[in-house]
Amino acid sequence: MTSNWADYSRAPAKAQLLIDQALFMLGNDNTIYDKLDQKLQQICYGWEFRNNPGHFNHKDIVCADLATICLLVAGLPYQWQVTGGPYRQHNNHRLADYFRPTSSNPNLRELADHEAPMPGDLNIYGDAPLPGGSLGHVDLYIGPFSGTDQNGRQYPLSKGFNVVCASIDFMSGGNEMGTTILPYTLEYCRTKRYGYTWMKRMRHVQLEQEYKAAGISPSSQSVFT
Repeated sequence: MTSNWADYSRAPAKAQLLIDQALFMLGNDNTIYDKLDQKLQQICYGWEFRNNPGHFNHKDIVCADLATICLLVAGLPYQWQVTGGPYRQHNNHRLADYFRPTSSNPNLRELADHEAPMPGDLNIYGDAPLPGGSLGHVDLYIGPFSGTDQNGRQYPLSKGFNVVCASIDFMSGGNEMGTTILPYTLEYCRTKRYGYTWMKRMRHVQLEQEYKAAGISPSSQSVFT
């Protein structure tokens, strides 16, 4: 997998690490899980069932796992306390709700609708309105990319993929779903929202500062959609 972001080569190291890790994660959960070192495996929900190969969630990588792993590998702060919402106070990074807007977490800021995307932005989704509602999903925008994933699936640049998405395993129509980390387009995320009612975008403040120091801003990017 290759980043096709025009500014990848001059992007700060943390941004490159985040993008590279997200691209590395594309493929079947069990394949990716086995390729992670133990420190990263421990972040995954599937770690809880590592000694039970028959469990439905054995080697499962959920949406929040993907986001947390990419932040960790990039060397960005990823541990914080969440306040508000139905879970009240928690630090459970396996929940999409971990990435909700909250005054207790200065590491993330919610983006306004007019702000253009930057690689590393977290897209969050839900049904019930905030602050009372909870988040149902999170994915990661990394800019345009193309290539072949860990299990041989080909994603040409012409498809316009720029978002990486993991999901908890679930059953739908008698079939097990959510077993593969997949690419999406930001346009799909904005319009379809995986079936959720709303989508919001969050940006890691330290990564934003790194971009500014490198002279990279959303307004300089014509390749974003």
